[in-house]
Amino acid sequence: MNNPTSLSRYILVILCSSVVFTALVLVILNSWMQNKRLASLGLGGTGVDQIFGSQSFENGYKAGYQAAREKFAAVAPLPAGIAITAISGTIKSINGQQIVVTATNLDTDPYIDGVSNDRTIIVTASTTLMQRTFLSAEEQARQMDRWTKSADRDKTAPPSPFTEKPLKLSDLKVGQTVAVMANEDIRLKESFNATQVILDQNPK
Repeated sequence: MNNPTSLSRYILVILCSSVVFTALVLVILNSWMQNKRLASLGLGGTGVDQIFGSQSFENGYKAGYQAAREKFAAVAPLPAGIAITAISGTIKSINGQQIVVTATNLDTDPYIDGVSNDRTIIVTASTTLMQRTFLSAEEQARQMDRWTKSADRDKTAPPSPFTEKPLKLSDLKVGQTVAVMANEDIRLKESFNATQVILDQNPK
């Protein structure tokens, strides 16, 4: 299935995952540097919060995370007011029509935003479940070569780098990686109805 909108959303999910991972590394480094500095002054331990007040670990964490968020907003800004309508992550649990996914592509943090990255996905009667299997590099090259040499290439879209097939909810398992789409801004939503759930499979 060639769906430019779905593909664009999927690429955005992957890019966001990279940004969030780098931001988390910066947060960890900031917290480590704060603790190392305090330890060198002999002020480590539970008394640190009482001595420094606003320089507690929690506040240092928040400051570091916010600084990382602002840095990436300046380097790779998203359009103002853009809605986050897709997440990607690992299935943590499945209970009836509800799937708990630990999101890995969001810039949210429990300390900063007050919402966990464990999101409850509700599968409704209108939710589409698909398995997306990426083609090998060799197969992608063969298909692209055939399309390039085709006389109708100006009338047809380039070949998709993956194939898709429908799934049932029972096909999903804990530990699998999925991308989830919605019709609303889900950045701070702990639960939401999914319009599409895509299971990613790499080529064998």
